[in-house]
Amino acid sequence: MKVKFIYKVPFKDESKEKVIYRVCDIISKHISLPEQIEIMFMTLGPSCYGQTVLDPRYKNRVVLNIDLEHRDLIVPTVHELIHLNQIHTKRLGVRRDGKYLWDGQVYAVESPDKMLYKNYKNLPWEQDVAKKQQKLLENLFINQ
Repeated sequence: MKVKFIYKVPFKDESKEKVIYRVCDIISKHISLPEQIEIMFMTLGPSCYGQTVLDPRYKNRVVLNIDLEHRDLIVPTVHELIHLNQIHTKRLGVRRDGKYLWDGQVYAVESPDKMLYKNYKNLPWEQDVAKKQQKLLENLFINQ
């Protein structure tokens, strides 16, 4: 697997790259991920840790908050890699009209960053992440 790092901040942090690469490497042994992944580091604000880009122009891109400490990057990275798996396996997508597709069903939801947190966590693709995340984190820590 190739991991490309992109920065939207004026500095690089190679030590964070090593953490993320290791997480990607281990998780890729447990779920199907694309051959190439882009990890973009940028400032996302105090309450946003990461997001997966659902724009076909930026295929296989995950955005992570550069302001997080090394240890605080692990859980959001795993979370976003599960979303990347959902996209890669065609379970999750977005249509040109902005509506989401989950397992072939159309969902007209407002932008996740404008939703109440409880509504966001009840989206079916977020429920899927919640089911898988803990097991993947356990696998990650066993393989360290």
